[in-house]
Amino acid sequence: SFSVHKVLYLDYVRSSFEEGVIPALKHLMRLIKEADEEMYDLISFIDIPTFAVSWILTIFSHSLGYQKSARLMDFVICSHPLSILYLAAQYVVTFKDTLQ
Repeated sequence: SFSVHKVLYLDYVRSSFEEGVIPALKHLMRLIKEADEEMYDLISFIDIPTFAVSWILTIFSHSLGYQKSARLMDFVICSHPLSILYLAAQYVVTFKDTLQ
């Protein structure tokens, strides 16, 4: 019984990840290309930018202090659902020198 539940759960998580997160990450790559083609050329070998998964899923809360994280969450909640992707793209472009 436990193994059946585990398989069903993992299948659900995998399918929701493939239908939601992966297309969003591919859109992120297009945004990076639009914002900074040089940076895109450096990371274009990455089919799916898994480096951004934690940024998107946690809304950067793991890397910001409480105040900044709370303000960012307010912004994302009140904005378009894709706003987190635009923030992630801008993060990559802004910290291009650090990331290289």
